[in-house]
Amino acid sequence: MSAPAPARAHDVFISYSTRDSATAEAIVGALEKRGISCWIAQEDIPAAKGWPEQIVRAIQSSRVVLVVFSRNSDASEQVLREITLAAESRRPLLPVRIEDVKPEGGSAYFLADRQWFDLSRRPVIDLGDHLAAAVRQAMGETPDKKVRKFGDWPRPTATTGILIGGSVVMTILTHVAFVSLDVRGISDAATAFVVFVFWAGSATGAREVYRWWSNHK
Repeated sequence: MSAPAPARAHDVFISYSTRDSATAEAIVGALEKRGISCWIAQEDIPAAKGWPEQIVRAIQSSRVVLVVFSRNSDASEQVLREITLAAESRRPLLPVRIEDVKPEGGSAYFLADRQWFDLSRRPVIDLGDHLAAAVRQAMGETPDKKVRKFGDWPRPTATTGILIGGSVVMTILTHVAFVSLDVRGISDAATAFVVFVFWAGSATGAREVYRWWSNHK
C-alpha cells in the first residue's frame, strides 16, 4: 500500500466554521493576494482522501493556524479539535475575530492569551495589509527594510524641483531683504510683511521636500 501524499505546502491553515465560509474565503483571498499561501479545507482536501488525516497533515505542515472566530466557530467541535491539535503541534495560533464575541469553554483555554486581530468592525478588504502583517509576525518574519542607494531614488517631479529651488532662493532673499530694508529705514511693519512673504515661500518648499522624502524613504 503506497504512502499517502503529503499535504500541499502552505503558510497558513484556516480553521473556521462552515457557516462562515464566505468570510474565510475572503481572508484566504486577501492573504494569497499578498503572497501568503493558505490551506482551507473545502478547497484543499481531495475527495478521495480521509478528512481527519488531511486536517492533521495540513496543520502540522503549516506555519500558522488562523482561527476565524465567531459564535459559530466557538460552538464548533471541529474548530476546537483543530485548535487543540495546533497547540499540541506547537503551531502559532492567530485568532481573527469576525464578530464581537469572546471565546468560551475549550476555545477560551487556548485563545484567551493570544494576540487577536479584529475584523468585527471593518471587512478584510479594508484591512488586508494589516492582516498580512499580523500573519507574517506570527510566522516570525520581520518587515524588510530596503536600503536605497542613491541611484535607486526616483527623481523629483518638475513641481517639486521648482519648489525646492524656490525655497533656497527665498531663504537667501529673506536675509537680503531684511538687511536691506533695515538699512533703508523702512518701517518695522513693512519689513515684517516682506519677511513673512519670503518665509512663507520657504516653508512651502520645505514642506514639499519633506513630503517627497516621506513618500520615497
